[in-house]
Amino acid sequence: MSLEWRGPEVAERVRAASLAGIDETLAACVVTAKADYRPGHGLVTAALQGSVQMRPAEMQGDVGVGLWGSFDIDYAIYVEMGTALMAAQAQLRHAADQHYPSLAERIARRMRA
Repeated sequence: MSLEWRGPEVAERVRAASLAGIDETLAACVVTAKADYRPGHGLVTAALQGSVQMRPAEMQGDVGVGLWGSFDIDYAIYVEMGTALMAAQAQLRHAADQHYPSLAERIARRMRA
């Protein structure tokens, strides 16, 4: 009996499944966060809501990394975290708390496919 080494093939499957799982998770976060904005809670002109987006995941060394949030609205951090004059309206944190726990299952589902 011989053993056929498939390390590189397996590593590529893990990499692809990880990136796809991250992308699916971030896309779900974007949808949830955008739906949470409403008048008086980060939605006056819809600029903040429209600024919430994701960047496709990519490998940084051996780690898959994806980015999401508001990339072009300077005041987004103040709405999210609050200020001395305004309570936090944490739509991004809420979406992350809802969807991040599903990341491992999303990756595992892609590994089984």
